[in-house]
Amino acid sequence: MKKYVWAWADDDGNYINEAESLSEILDDVLDYYLSDYKQFEVTERDGQFLIQIEMNEQSSQYKIEVSPDALGNFLNQLATIENRCDKFTIQPRSL
Repeated sequence: MKKYVWAWADDDGNYINEAESLSEILDDVLDYYLSDYKQFEVTERDGQFLIQIEMNEQSSQYKIEVSPDALGNFLNQLATIENRCDKFTIQPRSL
């Protein structure tokens, strides 16, 4: 059984997904948002995600706590930066 349930809402609908880890969720969303025109790298260290995004010789770096709430907040902020109205919610699955 997967460890997390996460929802992604956009203009087309609501999508309920499952993931084994928070890094899997982060990779899925970054792949979707950034793969066409930006490069990114994610490192997990000391309970934090270190995210580096490069586009047109400019680099942005983010550091977020490895937790469902912090990742959901980051993804919602990233949606705003990308001019999208998407919303994300992440919950640990109850055992």
